[in-house]
Amino acid sequence: MFDEKRATSWVRSTSGRSRCGRGALSLAALLLVSFAGRVASAQVWFAETFDANPPDYGFGYTYPEGANYVLSHLPDGGYDGSGAAHIRTLAGHGQYGLGWCTPDLGQSPSLGDAVYIRFRIRYDDDHTWVGTGANENKFILMGNTGVTPNSRVIVHSHAPAETTGCTLGFTDYEQRPPEVLWQPEDFGLPYRSWDAPRIDNLYGSLAPHVNISWDCAGPMLVTRSEWYHVQVYARSGASGDAEFKAWLNNGNPDAPTVELVGGFDLGVDGWPELCIGGYQTGEPAFDGGFRLDGLEIGAAFDAGWFPGGSSGGGGSGGAGSGGVGVGGGSGVGAGAGTGTSAGGSGPGATTGGGGDAPAANGVDGASGDGCGCHVGTESSPVWGAAALGIAAIASAARRRRRTALTG
Repeated sequence: MFDEKRATSWVRSTSGRSRCGRGALSLAALLLVSFAGRVASAQVWFAETFDANPPDYGFGYTYPEGANYVLSHLPDGGYDGSGAAHIRTLAGHGQYGLGWCTPDLGQSPSLGDAVYIRFRIRYDDDHTWVGTGANENKFILMGNTGVTPNSRVIVHSHAPAETTGCTLGFTDYEQRPPEVLWQPEDFGLPYRSWDAPRIDNLYGSLAPHVNISWDCAGPMLVTRSEWYHVQVYARSGASGDAEFKAWLNNGNPDAPTVELVGGFDLGVDGWPELCIGGYQTGEPAFDGGFRLDGLEIGAAFDAGWFPGGSSGGGGSGGAGSGGVGVGGGSGVGAGAGTGTSAGGSGPGATTGGGGDAPAANGVDGASGDGCGCHVGTESSPVWGAAALGIAAIASAARRRRRTALTG
C-alpha cells in the first residue's frame, strides 16, 4: 500500500547562493533526515513504492489501458528487487494520457513555496527515442495552466530535437552562427551528432518546464536499460524569482545536475497533486516502455534517494564532483575530485561512478583536479555516457526562450 504523509508547512527557499552560483539552503535547514539519510516522514506528503495493489496502487486515478498503452506489475522488477510498475507504449499512438494521478494531498501552497518530486525510472531494453513530435511525453504534470502566473510544471521526456527548447541537440538560431547545444560530446560520448549510427535513437532526455514554454532547465541524459533516480525541485514566484533544479543519479543538494534560477515566473494553482506516466504527445515509431519504482512528493531534498551517494563519479570528493555513468560500467566526474580514477565501481558495475581504486574500464584525470573526462570502453550495447558537463549545461540552460512550443 502507498504511504501518504502530510506536512504542516511548505519549504520556503532563501535567497542564499553557493559559491558556484547555485541556489542553496544550508544542509541542516534543507534536510530533515533519519540516521539512514532519508527524509523524515513528516516532510513526505505522498509516497508510492509500486510494491502492491496494482494497477491502481495508491493513486486517486488510473488512465484506462487500451490500444495506446499497457500497464503491468513486476513483483521483483524494481532497482533493488522490489516491485515495479511497467508501462508499455504502443507504436503509432499519440495524444493520450497514461499512468496515474495522485489524490488530493491537502496542501495549501502560496507564492514563494516549493515542492520536491522524486521518482525512479528505467527505460526498457528495446525502448527507442524515435517518433513524431520528438516522441514527446509530458511525463509528469503538476498544476494548472490558464492562470497567472502559469502554474503548470511539466517534466518533459524528449528525443533529441533541433527546434525544441531544453532538448538534446537544440539549435540556438539567435546566435550567429547558430549554436547547437547539448551535443553528445558534452556528455562524454565520442560522437558529434545524435544522428550518429551507433547512438541514433538510443538517447533521450528529461527536463522540467513551465508548461510547454522554453522556461526550462537543461536536459538530463537518459538511455535504456539503466535505472535513474531523479529529484526535481520547483520553487514558485511571480517576480522573476522562480527556480527549477533537478538531480539525476546525484545525491548532492548543492550541485544539481541542471538548474534554472530566476528570470521566470511560476504559480502554485493546483499544486502539489500530479500525474505521472504523463501525456503521450508524440507517436512512437516502435513499441517501448519503462518501469517505475517509487514516487514521492514532499518538502525536502532526499540525500538517500540515489543509492550511489552524493556523487556519481569523479572520485570521492571535491566541489562539483557529481556525475553519473549511464552505461557500460563507466563513471566520470564533472569537476575537481580527490579520487584518482573513475568507473567500474558503481552498483552492478553499470550505473554509479568512480571510487578511489583504479578503474577496471575507465581512466580519470590526474589526482586532485582531474576532469574525469574519459569514459570506459568496456561497454554495454550502448556507450557509457558521461556525467553531464554541469557548467556548460547550466550556462546553456540560462539561455531561455520565451516562445511557446508548438508540439
